[in-house]
Amino acid sequence: MGYNTATTSDERYNRLKARKDKVATEESALTQLCLAESDETEPTDSELLHPICKFHLLGSLEGNDMCSKEKAASDIAHRFNIAPSTVSKCFIAVLDVMYWRMKRIIQWPEREQLHLTMPMEFRHAFGLKCAVLIDCFEIFIERPSCLEERAGTWSSYKHHNTIKILIGITPQGSISFLSECWGGRVSDKHITEHCGLLDKLIPGDMILADRGFDIQDVVGACGAEAKIPAFTKGKSQLSPLELEATRKIAHLRIHVERVIGLLRNKYTILQATLPMDYLTCEAGEVPTVEKMLTVCAALVNLNNSVIPFD
Repeated sequence: MGYNTATTSDERYNRLKARKDKVATEESALTQLCLAESDETEPTDSELLHPICKFHLLGSLEGNDMCSKEKAASDIAHRFNIAPSTVSKCFIAVLDVMYWRMKRIIQWPEREQLHLTMPMEFRHAFGLKCAVLIDCFEIFIERPSCLEERAGTWSSYKHHNTIKILIGITPQGSISFLSECWGGRVSDKHITEHCGLLDKLIPGDMILADRGFDIQDVVGACGAEAKIPAFTKGKSQLSPLELEATRKIAHLRIHVERVIGLLRNKYTILQATLPMDYLTCEAGEVPTVEKMLTVCAALVNLNNSVIPFD
């Protein structure tokens, strides 16, 4: 019996056409969902999202062996028999929903709320004055093709192209502030002055920061106070008073580094090298990387605090 080439070709064509129609149907449903979330309004149809969206989001953000975006997309596409591009679109769609729903979890607390729940170690060190602990962390990005962008994102500390984010936590251990993403070349002081953090301070507040934040003058202009470890440059040793003050600040400021470590270790996508399309967006929109940071920070706030009350 001879081999029917025409029949085999027809079967192959029908299979490819059926798969193409399936992908088109999925993309059409996703497009309708994205249109419903336009004009920067809060999404209301999160229940319509395909389960693959949630699975891919958790698999991309939380710790697992799939560190890269491409491997994760390929794995999910293989599991559900869809195109990798559809997986990426689903990821962006569910990320938008989570961003709009969860960004309210990151809030700057009122002074009365801070005073009522101030941990004892902060009470003993600074009374009820401490309002926020701040630090910056960096995330690797792909090498930009534009020379100006390449120079602006080069970090001499990480020896890589990075974006830098300023994070602020309350004495209770919750994330209360996230800045926009800045190029890795920008100084910590410049970010602090232009990210909107100073607008949230009220007279009498206190900020705990590292030596890289030379912000006493700008914070003082707001009627607040910045506590920074003493500089050793030009000194053979610190005086007893400076040494005691530095120890006190360092003992408490370590908590913001613990929160950053929790954020990066729990959601390992922040340890990967992010693609450039995560950093770009249309005018008036929020970049994908900032949505990811907001969602991850909100999820961290839902965990138990790293700072004990007593």
